[in-house]
Amino acid sequence: MLYMQMVLEISMRREFDLDLGEINYAVSNRNKALMITIPFDDKIILVSSSPDASTQRIVTRINDVFYDPIGERK
Repeated sequence: MLYMQMVLEISMRREFDLDLGEINYAVSNRNKALMITIPFDDKIILVSSSPDASTQRIVTRINDVFYDPIGERK
């Protein structure tokens, strides 16, 4: 159920891509977990972490894994 909610949230946010630009990631910070949702083409990467983790470090690492240095998908 949680994954479905995250997919719906990203899908709804994509409706604003023309006006605001594409979404890079969405974060939900809860007491017991940090949830990061990253759109990747027509898929979504969902990362769950401890609430004190660095969002930016996680997103940067995910991008390093999936994108080459010039921003093209691997």
